[in-house]
Amino acid sequence: MKPVGAVSGWSWSTIGEVADVTGGLTKNKGRREASSTRVPLVSVAAVHLRRIVPEAVGEVGLLPSDGDRATLASGDLLIVEGNGSLEHIGRVALWNDDVPGARHQNHIIRVRPREVSPRLLLEWLASPSGRDAIVNEATSGAGLYTLSLSKVERLPVPVPPLPEQRRIVTKLEALQARSRRAREALDAVPPLLEKLRQSILAAAFRGDLTAEWRAKHPDVEPASELLKRIRVERRKKWEEAELAKMVAKGKAPKDDKWKAKYEEPKPVDAAGLPGLPRGWAWASLESLTDADRGIPYGIVLTGDPVENGVPTVRCGDIKGFDIELSSLKRVNPAVAAEFERTRLLGGEVLIAIRGTVGATAVAGEAMVGMNISREVAMIPLLSGLTPRYLMFCLAGPEAEARVMGHVKGVAQSGINLSDLRALPVPVAPFLEQAEVLVQLEGRLATCATLDRSRRATSESSSALDRAILAKAFRGELVPQDPADEPVSLPSAATEEEPESKPTARTPRRGKVPAPARKTRKA
Repeated sequence: MKPVGAVSGWSWSTIGEVADVTGGLTKNKGRREASSTRVPLVSVAAVHLRRIVPEAVGEVGLLPSDGDRATLASGDLLIVEGNGSLEHIGRVALWNDDVPGARHQNHIIRVRPREVSPRLLLEWLASPSGRDAIVNEATSGAGLYTLSLSKVERLPVPVPPLPEQRRIVTKLEALQARSRRAREALDAVPPLLEKLRQSILAAAFRGDLTAEWRAKHPDVEPASELLKRIRVERRKKWEEAELAKMVAKGKAPKDDKWKAKYEEPKPVDAAGLPGLPRGWAWASLESLTDADRGIPYGIVLTGDPVENGVPTVRCGDIKGFDIELSSLKRVNPAVAAEFERTRLLGGEVLIAIRGTVGATAVAGEAMVGMNISREVAMIPLLSGLTPRYLMFCLAGPEAEARVMGHVKGVAQSGINLSDLRALPVPVAPFLEQAEVLVQLEGRLATCATLDRSRRATSESSSALDRAILAKAFRGELVPQDPADEPVSLPSAATEEEPESKPTARTPRRGKVPAPARKTRKA
């Protein structure tokens, strides 16, 4: 940043020189609770960057010794003292008498400007250079981050002439109003995009996206024939698995009576379900899966992660039709071995049945050998139904509504496996499934591109806001007026004293470099 001294009429000072800095009300919980005199109390939760949240303002009992202590007035700046987090320390907002008669707690430092515009001081403390000054001052040798009254008083602040302060504030308010409107417009985009995604998913599994394709392919084998083959394959795989188990136990069957134990999934009751396009059919989720593996959930996770353990998918790992492999919890291999049934072979559809219920993804090749937690159900499909088709289908608004309609519980809400197995699924003909995915994924990719553009624009807008603030405090945002009289600061050195050294309490005018920044300790 260009030294303030290089800007005509500007001076470096400290907050202690240009404002009154005071602390807030201390707890004294028992005595305050017994007090009959109650007033609004501004706590850390009510102070956000550049704004006050009136709904978060609480109440406190006054003590006779309080007097007028910590009473807020319009134009006060409230600075969060800190809680060890760099993200929140020094968070600052301007009090505009949002809640009349309010006091502030002792974890908030009140700054009442005298020689500088409250709004200008707010913008300086919120600017990149102001934030650097706060962080440097707040950093302790132990690596903790906290502010105090004396630290806030020592914070450097550039002070333009009062008329220029007003011009800068007016210009900043105009530019920030435009930026705010742009952000509001950008903030409205994600909900609209989500509505569009849900509309696309709904259209896909109503058959709308492939209506033209069906008209061009009238002789495609219907889903009813596909489901017949799936039923045959399902029974065959069950019989093979059961026979292998009996042989392994030395109990090879002498006849086929054991085959009668096979239970055919109940057919879907289509009454009340929406109509489907020509060639489509309803099927229960259970009827589409490997009968031997079923639709199980996985490991009950307890204890700390185990280094070199078996990666295990939890509900929170399933995001945006994908799985964040880098965050998977690793469990003891001996524990994972007890859940062989849910060991992933690749290609299974996973759905969260606890926590973020309904989130879906497909287990990729990189996940072979991994496992799932109790929060996740595994759907091992038989040939004939494409995993990504089912993944998107379960995420569609109609399937989601059915899933959420079966969610039970409050603290540990989720869906029972029996309800999940009975979930009706609209099955398209095998060849049409591929076309559904082509049409669906193309549209969803467009949504993703729009969202990336929104994020990039939002980041550019934030960068522009920072650049505007930097320009303001370089003296480049508004023109200087030689007729502006510099602010008269206490003990200010004159430009004829170039050798005098500025200190925290003796600000210096003229060509004075910005106060040296401290080296941040690790």
